[in-house]
Amino acid sequence: MVQCFVYPNGLDGQVGDLVLLPRSHTAIIDRGRDVFGGLFGAEPLPGSITISQLPSSSVVIVHSGLLHGRRAK
Repeated sequence: MVQCFVYPNGLDGQVGDLVLLPRSHTAIIDRGRDVFGGLFGAEPLPGSITISQLPSSSVVIVHSGLLHGRRAK
């Protein structure tokens, strides 16, 4: 299964970055654990991909189990 993130106005580094953790869809994660607060804070996450610039009408397609978040500016 995949998720499609649609950015009608794109990303310009002002709103917040999209952060993806490659290969995280293969991990088993305890649902009671605060994964997002613990991993996707303000500090850089080792191995992560940060997308801060996208043109208008962009679509990002990711595996539905991939850890992702939006880092506020």
